[in-house]
Amino acid sequence: MRTRTKSLLLTGAAVFLASALPAPRSTGVLPGEFGIPPNPSGSFPACGACHDPNPNANGVVKVEITPQLLSVDAGGTVPVSARVTGGPGLGLGGFCMETSAGRFQAGTNTRTTPAGDAITHLDKFGNSWAFTYTAPNTPGVVRWTAAGQSVNADLAPTGDSFGFYGPNSGQPGVPLRLYVNAPAVGGFGAGCAGLDGHQPVLGASRSATIGASFDTELVSVFPGAFTFCALGDSATAFGTLPLPFDLAILGAPNCLVRCSHLFTQSAAAPGQGSGGGRAVFSWPLPNDPGLRGATLFFQAFVLDPAANSLGLAVSNGLKAQIQ
Repeated sequence: MRTRTKSLLLTGAAVFLASALPAPRSTGVLPGEFGIPPNPSGSFPACGACHDPNPNANGVVKVEITPQLLSVDAGGTVPVSARVTGGPGLGLGGFCMETSAGRFQAGTNTRTTPAGDAITHLDKFGNSWAFTYTAPNTPGVVRWTAAGQSVNADLAPTGDSFGFYGPNSGQPGVPLRLYVNAPAVGGFGAGCAGLDGHQPVLGASRSATIGASFDTELVSVFPGAFTFCALGDSATAFGTLPLPFDLAILGAPNCLVRCSHLFTQSAAAPGQGSGGGRAVFSWPLPNDPGLRGATLFFQAFVLDPAANSLGLAVSNGLKAQIQ
């Protein structure tokens, strides 16, 4: 009798705890909805407010966010894909992502806040989504944070797993960084990732103007990294070498040289946190009206033993028309 009473008490306690958790939301959650606090994609309780409260509780989750470009035009629109894997492994789940500037436009099985500063899934029947993002008109770094969950579809809060975007999905707050460029400056091509999976991003917040210094800015590298940047006059040839050139032959597959090297500069990349390193390269331009309309090309490189056997991560290419 005592054993049966104890069993009933434990069962009752479990039912109470389960009922005390919010019901899972198959239509996703946006900041401020259903009592969820702001910034659910970058801080606790995140998906744990409606699912199992501990990240990776039922299998490690990986959140993948892939914009078509990381160095983008001001006001430009970029296709984006998102995917959540791991956890229960049934291919069912959801995500929430927020941006520090610009706005998302809903696509496959997604919906956004009225302002477009956050996006989430519409149902649990899948683990990948496609949508678009429109960059702000103000140049500079934009940060995205994201969280995703993988579910077992039993309509109960427990048994699911959630995690954050970043190298350790149990830790919140690691952003994916994009760079919004100044007028007459544009990114082209992709780079290749280094430590923690961050792809170096090269951009410029001011246009290239005669008689002034033009600064290219490298972000999304590990703090303290040694970096260098090349300035070239071509994105199709480096001497007799056709571009782009894949460094796979040297041990860095999918790391492409995208411009010629007329001049190079080196710089350290101080900063904090995963991918929080930043380096700036200044290029003085002569006060020569004949330079107006000419195009300069840039690419940055990061010495990173974690990247590949060559120990090199590379950025996107950047082109700037002199004003």
